[in-house]
Amino acid sequence: MEETAQKELPKFSTLDYVVFGAVLVISLLIGLLCGFQRNTSSSPLNYVQAKGSLAPPAIMLSLLGGAISAISILGTATEAYYFGAEFLISFVGITLGMTLLYFILLPTLFTLNLVSIHEYIELRYASPVLRKLSCLSQLLNLTLLMGILLYAPSVALCTVTNLPSWALMLFLGCVCTFYTTLGGVRAVVWTDVLQVIVMVLGPITIIALCITEVGGVGQAWAIVQNGSRFTVNTDPSIFVRNSAWGTAVYGFYLTLMFFGANQAAFQRFSSMRSLQMAQRISLLTGVGWIILWSVFFFSGLAAYVVYHDCDPLASGKIRKHDMILSYLIMDRLGHLRGVAGLFVAAVCGGALSSSSGRGGTDTGHPDGRPERTYYKDSQLNSAFDI
Repeated sequence: MEETAQKELPKFSTLDYVVFGAVLVISLLIGLLCGFQRNTSSSPLNYVQAKGSLAPPAIMLSLLGGAISAISILGTATEAYYFGAEFLISFVGITLGMTLLYFILLPTLFTLNLVSIHEYIELRYASPVLRKLSCLSQLLNLTLLMGILLYAPSVALCTVTNLPSWALMLFLGCVCTFYTTLGGVRAVVWTDVLQVIVMVLGPITIIALCITEVGGVGQAWAIVQNGSRFTVNTDPSIFVRNSAWGTAVYGFYLTLMFFGANQAAFQRFSSMRSLQMAQRISLLTGVGWIILWSVFFFSGLAAYVVYHDCDPLASGKIRKHDMILSYLIMDRLGHLRGVAGLFVAAVCGGALSSSSGRGGTDTGHPDGRPERTYYKDSQLNSAFDI
C-alpha cells in the first residue's frame, strides 16, 4: 500500500529538471570563472581569504548560506509540522549570541589579522599542540557532518526521482568539491549568494501556494490555532522535549557555533576591510538568519494547514517524518511544473552552501600569514585578556 501510494505521485517534469539543473550549472560556472581569475592574478592567501575584494552583501549571504543547510530546511519544517513553532523562541538566544559576537568576539579576533581561528588558540595559550588538537577536532567534525549535510537533499530527490540516495550524495559532493577547489573562497561566496536566493524562493513559493489552496491567510491561521501550533511550554524541567528556556539556550549556542568559534565564518568576517564593516555585517546576518528560520518554520506550518486532517505519515503514505515537505510538493503541487524543481534546488542549495562553506575552510594554514612580530603588544594584550 505504501509503495503504491508513493508510485502514484508525479515525478519530475522536464521544466523541473531544467530549474534544478540550472542552479547546479550556474554554481559550476561561478567556480570556473573564479578559478580563472585566481590563476591570472591571485595569491594563496587571497585564495582562502579574498581580503577586501568581496562585496559586503555577498559576505552576509555567504554567512547565511554556511549556517543554513538542507537539514535546516527539511528539519525545521518537520519540527513545525509535528510539534509547532515553539522553536521560534530560539530567536531570543540568537539575539544574545549576535550581541556577544558584535561586542567581544569580532573586536578580539579581527584586529589580530589572522587567517585561521586556530592560530588564535596557539597565540593565546602558547601551545602549538593545542592548536593541532583544535584543527583535528574540526576536521573530524567536518568529516562526519559533510555526509549528513549531503544526505538531507538525497531524501528530497529520492521522493521525486527514481535515483538511489548514495548516487545523489556522490553527485552533489562532486559538484560541491569541484567549484570549491577551483574557485576558492570567492567561488564559495558567490555560489552561496545564488543558493541562498533559491533557498528563500522555494519555501516562500510553498507557503503562498498552500495558503491559496486552503482559502487564504485567515483560514490558514484558524487551522494553525486550532491545532495549537503556537503554544509555548514554559516548564523549566530539563526532561521535557522542548521548553522556552531550553530553546533560547539552543539559539545562543547555535549562534556561537556558526558565527563565533567557526573557521568558515571567521574567514568571511576577516575578508572585510575594517572591523566596523565586519560588525555591521554581523548585525545584518543576525537579522537575515532570523528571517530565514521563520520562512522555514512557516513552510512546515503551511504543510500542516494542508494535511491537518490527514497526516501522510499516519496514513502510511510516507516512511519518515522528514519526507513531509517533499511529499507535499509532489502530492498537492506536483501539477505545477517547475515548483518541484525549485523546491529541490532550494534543498540542494542548502546542502551545497553549507558543505562548500565548510569545505573551503582554512583549518591549519601555515603559510602566507603575517609574522608574529607583526602584532603590536597592545593588540596582543587586549586580545589575550579574553
